[in-house]
Amino acid sequence: MIPLLGNKFYGKEEAIEMSQYDLELLSKMLLPYRPQNRIFKSVLSQIAIKATNLSIVSSQCDTNYCIEIKPKEGFMSTSLRKYSTCYYCLKQHLKLQMGAIRQTSKYCPLDLFSGERERMKLSLLNMINNAQNNFKIFKNGLLKYDEKCEQNDFEYILKDMNYFSDLNQFLDFIIDILLSDINEPYIQLQKTKNICMHDKPSQCYESNNLKNNSFLYKLLQLQKMSDSYLFDVENEINKYSNYVSKLIEQLETLDLDLSRENDRETFLKTTNPIHLALISAVAKDCSIMISFSTNFVENYPYVDTGDSKIFYKLAVTDLEPKSPNTLYKRKDTERKMIEIYEKYKESLEKEQQCKIQPHTETRAKQLEAWQQLITEYLKTTKQSTIDVRESQNSPLFNNTEINRKLSQEAILTILEDMAKTGRAAPVDKSKNVWEVYWHSLDEWGNLIYNWACNNGMNNSVCTLFELREGENTADQEFHGLDMNVLVKALKNLEVKGRCELMEFDDNQGVKFF
Repeated sequence: MIPLLGNKFYGKEEAIEMSQYDLELLSKMLLPYRPQNRIFKSVLSQIAIKATNLSIVSSQCDTNYCIEIKPKEGFMSTSLRKYSTCYYCLKQHLKLQMGAIRQTSKYCPLDLFSGERERMKLSLLNMINNAQNNFKIFKNGLLKYDEKCEQNDFEYILKDMNYFSDLNQFLDFIIDILLSDINEPYIQLQKTKNICMHDKPSQCYESNNLKNNSFLYKLLQLQKMSDSYLFDVENEINKYSNYVSKLIEQLETLDLDLSRENDRETFLKTTNPIHLALISAVAKDCSIMISFSTNFVENYPYVDTGDSKIFYKLAVTDLEPKSPNTLYKRKDTERKMIEIYEKYKESLEKEQQCKIQPHTETRAKQLEAWQQLITEYLKTTKQSTIDVRESQNSPLFNNTEINRKLSQEAILTILEDMAKTGRAAPVDKSKNVWEVYWHSLDEWGNLIYNWACNNGMNNSVCTLFELREGENTADQEFHGLDMNVLVKALKNLEVKGRCELMEFDDNQGVKFF
């Protein structure tokens, strides 16, 4: 995979074959260093990659630092587009349910691969804050920062490093390397502003701002090969158990040198789509290694910060060939992830209903939905008033399934918005008690007046009790209407000259015209 990235500064690797004895010995030596949740993956092949120590620039340097980034899949695969969520973010919910992580990460690979500096910076900050298996720092080949460390450990390492003026410059250093021409001998560090941390968007979204000569662009193109070619996973997968040997044979037969661009293009055009998908699987799971030092290293690129020159080596690791079963397992994993994500999204939507959102468009839709819900509920239960102080005990505002309540402040916001359109009005000055009209006062007045006309009540007097509770109005919407609302509706009619309210014998009545 490495030659397909076209990095001339990258050291050469060599494929070697280990004896069974050496393999078993190596497995035993590595076992204590494997995380508990990854021991089941510790199945080693006798074919190994012999490489230089990627965690240092050079053994001649007094001090070597290295950043390991496991970026994961940097695009939205076709099968997941309708969910507007990338593979990594979906898998976070699966890992959370399985107990593999304590909380989901705010890191999104699509931010890192966006080519937009602010989004890239945010993605790196989210990595650092919740490293999981995505971010590590080494010093002189020894691990100093990973998912087990605290935030202040990172701050101490950065201060001890003494290469960068602050966190922002450290992030710019990483971003400049990932965005620059992969074969440029030096980079002039860009100075950018700090960014503010903010909540992760509810959806992942792609951008296409990477330059085609940058390292990230080339890595992304390799990752996308699984989406670029059609292949039948279930029916063809068993035919490709020895695909690595076939790829090597193909290179030898066609006499291809992947360090040459034309040969790389020929290789991609002539290679079996499933072979390309398996290379893509490696690219999706590889780690980016950026080792660096302020010591001079001949023939290596450097970043000029203005205060010093930092020599670096950009490389990739975790390049073990993937089993053909990886492609089949991917389909099964996607199915599980989508099932869990849909449940999570449903729960999230219910939870968001209990909060008034700040975004203008979202807020307007939410207020409209709440108003409809409130009026329908009160209409069904034949109620016309809401006491904000006691409202949280109502099933209307208290979702016991997810243990969420709409705050009194949010309820008041909704009622005040309803008042703007005549759908609600406060009863007291403190706005604790509100009348809510599932019909406006004008609409109530029209319903009552139409009933009076249809039943020959013009120039006749009837009591308000007869209107609210009489047998003749039992099939009418205003039957059982709150007395205060009824009186207000009739007063609206009175202003229009259609009726007259009157009092007699301790009763209230109305005469229609």
